Amino acid sequence: MLRSTFLCFVLLLFLVFPVLTRMQAQPREELQRLESMLHAREQRGVRDSLNVRLMLDIAQEYRRSNPERSLGLARKAEGLAQTLGDHAGLAMSFTSSGITYAQQGAWVRALNYFLKSLQLKEELGDQHGMAALLSNIGVVHGRLDDEDRALRYHQRAIRYFELADDSQGLAYTYNNIGVIYLDQGHYDRAMENLLASMKLKEALGDTPGLASTYLNIGITCFMRGMMDAALENYQQSAKLYEGMRDRHGLAEAMQRIAALHLREGNAARACDIASRALRYARETNSRVVERNVLKICSDARAVLGDHAAALRFHHQYTALKDSLFNEDSSKRINEMTANYEFARRERSDRENELLRKEQRIREMELEQHATQLRQQQQNIELLNRDKKINDLQLKEQEAIVRAQRLETAEQKNKIELLNTTQKLLQRDRALKDVELEKHAWLRNMLILSSLLLAVILLLFANRYRMKKRSAQMLEERNVKLQAANTAIREHEVMLQAQAEAIAQANEELKRQNTLLEHLNTEKNELMGILSHDLRNPISTIRMLAEAIGEEGRNHEYVQRKAGQVADTADSLLVLAKNLLDINRLEAGRMQLDSAPVDVTDIIQRAAGNHRSWARTKGIVLDVEVTEQEVIAWGDDAAIMQIVDNLLSNAIKYSNTGTHVHLSIVADVDSVRIIIEDEGPGFSAGDLEKMYRKFTRLSAQPTAGEPSSGLGLSIVRKLVDSMHCDISCSSVEGKGTRFIVTLPTDIVMT
Repeated sequence: MLRSTFLCFVLLLFLVFPVLTRMQAQPREELQRLESMLHAREQRGVRDSLNVRLMLDIAQEYRRSNPERSLGLARKAEGLAQTLGDHAGLAMSFTSSGITYAQQGAWVRALNYFLKSLQLKEELGDQHGMAALLSNIGVVHGRLDDEDRALRYHQRAIRYFELADDSQGLAYTYNNIGVIYLDQGHYDRAMENLLASMKLKEALGDTPGLASTYLNIGITCFMRGMMDAALENYQQSAKLYEGMRDRHGLAEAMQRIAALHLREGNAARACDIASRALRYARETNSRVVERNVLKICSDARAVLGDHAAALRFHHQYTALKDSLFNEDSSKRINEMTANYEFARRERSDRENELLRKEQRIREMELEQHATQLRQQQQNIELLNRDKKINDLQLKEQEAIVRAQRLETAEQKNKIELLNTTQKLLQRDRALKDVELEKHAWLRNMLILSSLLLAVILLLFANRYRMKKRSAQMLEERNVKLQAANTAIREHEVMLQAQAEAIAQANEELKRQNTLLEHLNTEKNELMGILSHDLRNPISTIRMLAEAIGEEGRNHEYVQRKAGQVADTADSLLVLAKNLLDINRLEAGRMQLDSAPVDVTDIIQRAAGNHRSWARTKGIVLDVEVTEQEVIAWGDDAAIMQIVDNLLSNAIKYSNTGTHVHLSIVADVDSVRIIIEDEGPGFSAGDLEKMYRKFTRLSAQPTAGEPSSGLGLSIVRKLVDSMHCDISCSSVEGKGTRFIVTLPTDIVMT
């Protein structure tokens, strides 16, 4: 598994490093300009942080073409940054050296420099730089086969990338984690991280990154046995690589597609795709991909029965595989030797471990020698196979000689056929002479016919001239008829416009009639309220006044009746106030403020206003608020009236022994006022019409209190005027909950 994902891991490493350094390659002219600028500043004796940045920019340009030059400039920048006390420049110098060592495969040295840079970034509080370095360190640990530690560093990098809001860093880190899980065989976790990476790259429009992630997702699906999904992702990756003209990536994607077709038993299709992948791999010198494609070609040709081609591809595959193995072994030996020397200089306490590594180097050298011996044995086998192929070729040559003899006999037959054809041609020539005499007689007859035809044509020309004159007269008459038709069509258009105007006028009349009917309905409802809700309280006041005026009544009786008069008058005032408020709201004359309001104070005042009434009805009023201020934006008086109306309705429609709850819930961007009762609740029909004016609902006040049908309508209009929100949930027979949501910030309209 590790070898199968090696290319993906290396590709991701070099995609992550550019994200961390945030620098792009400059043209050669720009490099010369930077070197000239640095040289001029050094000649003038200028030594500052700008010199450090210039050295690091130049070091980046030399990183691939001249690594030693790049490391020298990074060390020079490191020394200058230490002299100047430039910690940011020192961290950048360490990072530059680490990236250069990583590109050379010196992973231990790269890790040492990355850790030094990370320590400085932590001291500077540079979260974005920390995230980049943590991701770098995770990649290095992955290359050192310490996958658990690599995962921990990548997960730390994700937290810092999220704090820095770096979507690109997050995308590549998720991709790296997905590849590690894929290497470990945790396919579900791998798929989860790869999909997260793909989502971020799609948002960023990162086409190269998307192509790589699609390829990794395809590999994951392939390992899970999901062949259709794997093929779809491979094809999407190949399409993106082809659009970018990236032949290396296209070769790798087509290699995966060919392997899938071969596994599915479609050897012909696999062979066709593998041939294209082989061409692209050789054009881009992608030797690992070329090795894998040669193996696919050999297996596919063997399935198709073309054993000679299969043997040829297998021979090429074996030679390239051994070459790559030798190169990889040499590279590993050089890497381990370099790590050994570096660790010997800096960590003397690890001598025993380094000795073991040296022993491993010797073992790898012995293994390389054994590999060479195996290669020689394979070469001998290949020579034997070549001999068999030569025998087959000799047989093919004999068959070719037999075919040539058959061709010679066929040519003799053709010569005889040509002689026969020549005799036939001579006979045809004699027949043609006879036909020429007949043609001369026919020519004379044609001349006479032509003269007769000319006379007939003259007659037809005269007739055509007469018809043309008649056609001109008809055309003039048609022009006049078309003009008349145009006038008729214009008149029809005018009539149609008039019909549309009449239709629009009818629609406006219908709208006005509907509005008048609505206003007439409201007038009738208002008259009903005035005839019922005003007549009854006025009659009550009159009866109480007569009772007070009777002689012989004691003082307590008079006081009680006077209180009843005051209560009845208060209900009339509430009705009048509701009528005035609804009129002002509908006319747009009620001006509401938008200012910070203490919602806790409003709740406590509203509860204080209704506590005595609730106690009189035997209802428990529960108020859940804190002592701290809860600030929202709105109009103090309007919010007070909303809470007062909803709390009044809750007490009015609740039975003795029940509870009414009043509470506040504060969030980051809103404050919710919750008023909940245990009353009869609303029916489905009530919920549809509860905010309309003068609406009588199914529930009735439990103590015979008056109800105008305007309270909830006023609440709705006040909430809309302040651009707030109100919601109602009710279960019939169990109670009702109203929630008023206020913003914690000013609402712009």
